[in-house]
Order: sequence, then C-alpha cells, then structure tokens
Amino acid sequence: MRLFLLTLGTRGDVQPFVALGRALQRRGHEVTVCTSSGLAPFVEGHGLRYAYLNNDILDLVNSEAGRKAVSETGVLGSLHWMPEAARLFKPIFRRTLAEEWEAARGAEAIIYHPQAVGGYHIAQALGIPESWPTRCRRGSRPPASRTSSPPTWGWAAGTTA
Repeated sequence: MRLFLLTLGTRGDVQPFVALGRALQRRGHEVTVCTSSGLAPFVEGHGLRYAYLNNDILDLVNSEAGRKAVSETGVLGSLHWMPEAARLFKPIFRRTLAEEWEAARGAEAIIYHPQAVGGYHIAQALGIPESWPTRCRRGSRPPASRTSSPPTWGWAAGTTA
C-alpha cells in the first residue's frame, strides 16, 4: 500500500512519523513522509521517501512576529494579534495546502499530524482512508476521521500497542 505520512512542526513532531514510517516500510508498505524541507535530510537519512513541503510556517513562528504572537497571552493579547496573524498566515497556508495536495497524489491512505491541516481534507478529496496516530481507546476512532473504510493497522483498529 502507498502510504502518505503528513506532518508539520519541529523534529519532535516529525520523529514519531519517521518511526511509524520505518515500521510500516518493514511491513511492506511504500511510505512517503511529507514535512518541512528543513527536515528532509532527517527523513531521507532513515531510508524513507521525502515529499517537499516549504518551511514558511516554521520560519514565521520563529520570526519576531511569530515570537510576539506566542508571547502575547490572554484574550486581549490574542485579539490584538489575530488580524496580523491572519494577514501573515493566509498566503502561507494556501501555499502549504497546495504543496500537500500535490505531494499526496497517488497515495492510497494518509496518516497525518493534526497540525498538518490538509490531511483530512486531502484524503476526503482523493477518496482514500485517513487517520492520525493517536493512542485511541479500544473501539474508538481518531476524532476527525470520517472515512467509511478505515485503515486496518493495529493502532487504527483500536489496539493500544
């Protein structure tokens, strides 16, 4: 099965997907990991196929404007920062979603990090199963998952292993 793992964030967000990808690859699946280009060497260094995703969101979060947004807490701080955040993030999200869409073509299932906002919608548009790797209680499904034919991997089938 051609599996597309979509994640966004720091190495701490990507590393579990690399571990999952390696385990799935050992079970005979064809795995592609799509994440920020700054982590491409990390993904490829573990023998997984890498699909390009820009670094724009990480760059913004690490910029002065991004640090200011994170440091402004409370309702008033959030309300003050929201218009600026929308102005800065809108073009970045559009570009990122377009890259995620292009990279996912040909996948037979998508496993995504909740921060990678396109995962669920791309799977729905492609008509393929999707999930996110959370430790679910027996018999439960990831909250955003509505695909009629869920993947049958252990954790998605309700096991806690």
